[in-house]
Amino acid sequence: MPIEEAPAKRTTAGRPLPHCQVRVVASSGHTLPPGQHGEIVVRSPSAMREYWHNPRATTQAMHDGWLHTGDLGFLDTDGYLHIVDRIKELIIVGVSNVAPADLEAVLADSPDIAAAAVIGRPDDKLGEVPIAFVVRSAGSQLSAEQVLALFDGRVAPYKRPRDVIFLEAMPQTSVGKPEKKALRALTTPSV
Repeated sequence: MPIEEAPAKRTTAGRPLPHCQVRVVASSGHTLPPGQHGEIVVRSPSAMREYWHNPRATTQAMHDGWLHTGDLGFLDTDGYLHIVDRIKELIIVGVSNVAPADLEAVLADSPDIAAAAVIGRPDDKLGEVPIAFVVRSAGSQLSAEQVLALFDGRVAPYKRPRDVIFLEAMPQTSVGKPEKKALRALTTPSV
């Protein structure tokens, strides 16, 4: 990234390096235009060729020389790559995809929230619905209603979390990210 563009593009992954191609594709495999979210695929001499002794995983990840990363993102009109989330993390509400990272960004803006994560919970009518796990900041008395109000006017109604679960501490992976598998174990299907 040229230094003069760094302030405006600091939240991006930058542009592809020479000899590296990056596309964003729909589930059908066709390339999406700038701004549309899809799976990030790459092709480069430095990209992996195969999984070690795992031809099945290789077949799932490689298509026509393109490595399917499993990352959700988009390219902007300047060719900068924005990584939004992991595809496996997507919450499918009815027929719509909801990226937990979009909802987590709203929660991260609140000074009353020390940590937050969003996962999908099974739902009889919609398949899945988003729910938020929140660790309050020290001294905060934030209520579930106040947490849900943070989404007013910021996300489409179908994306809004349906429930808030408060935790004393966020379970974390070895690299400090919320342990979503542990969070899923704390949920129960909606009634």
